[in-house]
Amino acid sequence: MSQRKILVALAIHYGGEWDKIYKALIEKKYLPDDVADAYISSLKCNFITILDIDYPEYLKEQRCPPFVLFYYGDISLINDPKKCLGVIGTREPTEIGINQTSKIVSQLNKDIIVVSGLAKGIDAIAHLTSFKTNRRTIAVLGCGIENTYPVDNEELYSKFRKSKFNLIISEYPGMANPEMFHFPARNRLIAAFSSSILVTEAKLQSGTLITASFAVHYDRKVLCLPSNDYGNSGCNALIREGAILVENAEQVNEFYE
Repeated sequence: MSQRKILVALAIHYGGEWDKIYKALIEKKYLPDDVADAYISSLKCNFITILDIDYPEYLKEQRCPPFVLFYYGDISLINDPKKCLGVIGTREPTEIGINQTSKIVSQLNKDIIVVSGLAKGIDAIAHLTSFKTNRRTIAVLGCGIENTYPVDNEELYSKFRKSKFNLIISEYPGMANPEMFHFPARNRLIAAFSSSILVTEAKLQSGTLITASFAVHYDRKVLCLPSNDYGNSGCNALIREGAILVENAEQVNEFYE
């Protein structure tokens, strides 16, 4: 059995969970050929493995790079982080946060690829605005590639599935459930795929800050819109810790010129 086949079969068998796949590889607990074949033939999506020549080198340099990425759309969008901007924030945005996110994304340079997590709130606004303004966008899932989650974003998920111009991607195969520990793992990929992360609105206790911490670890820039939600703003806290304050799309575009 080829190493590539082993990887894909194990990724499907263990639901994309990195630690379990790694343990099986170390202990050489491979699946029988017929089982591996059945798993792989059941896939509807495309996939790329860490052994493939077109797997991005920068991903291999990160801690725990995905063994397999399952996707629909244009996989070449993850080739160059210098073209990608992560846009993230709260799942419960204010009207100000919604308007600011939509305005900035709509005014980005046309060659900037918007990366986000297909969550409710800021993520969905970033993706939807990208579709409306004919910008390329990447959705990174914290669940199986075939799983529409959250259900509120079913129409948006469908847009990605039908688009060859954009990309929806996950290290979790099939209908894998959106487990809590999947989202920090998902966030590391949003940070890895992007040269900068823009936080438009966030609370102090927020998964958004996890993505920002990954960005710092990966030597990415963290850009934040300032907030008047004094005492409960994740953006203001990040700015105090060294994130770059930006107020409009023009200032964001400067990092991509």
